[in-house]
Amino acid sequence: MRVVNDNTVLVKLNVSTPSHTLSVPGNGVVYVPPQGKTNVKVTLKTQLLGKFNGLLRYVVNDSHAFEAPVTADVVLRTLQLPDAEQHFGFVHGFEEAWPKITHVIPIKNPLQVSCRFEWTAIDKTCYDVLPRFGTAIANGAQDDCVSDSTFFV
Repeated sequence: MRVVNDNTVLVKLNVSTPSHTLSVPGNGVVYVPPQGKTNVKVTLKTQLLGKFNGLLRYVVNDSHAFEAPVTADVVLRTLQLPDAEQHFGFVHGFEEAWPKITHVIPIKNPLQVSCRFEWTAIDKTCYDVLPRFGTAIANGAQDDCVSDSTFFV
C-alpha cells in the first residue's frame, strides 16, 4: 500500500486487519514524514485459489479511522523446470579419482510477478543445490546448479 503525506506535519499511520490471511509487518505503525511517501507491506497468505476479499483498517494520528477494501485474484504460481528428464550420476572420462559432478537446471518464471523458491534435499544426500533459495524474477529465467558435495576426510 502506497502512502503519501501532503501535509507539513509528521503523520502516524496505524494499519491493522481483522482477517487472519492478511498481515502487516511488526505492529503496523508507520510514520510518514511531511511531504513524504512510503510503502506499507501487506501480505496475503492463503492456500485457497480464486477471488479474495478482505479489509484493511487504518488510523491516522490516533484520531481518524478509515477502512479500505482489499481484493485480489489468488492464482497458482509455478516455476517451470525443463520438460527433459534430469539425470544425475557419475561422469566418466575424468582424470580425477572422484570427479565433481555438476548439473545445471534452468528455472523459468513466466508470470508478471516474482516467485520465491526453495530447494530441499533429503538428509545425508551427497548433492547440493546452489542457490538453495531465492527469488525468480518476473518474466525471467535463471540457472540453479546441482553438484556433488561429497568429500573424504
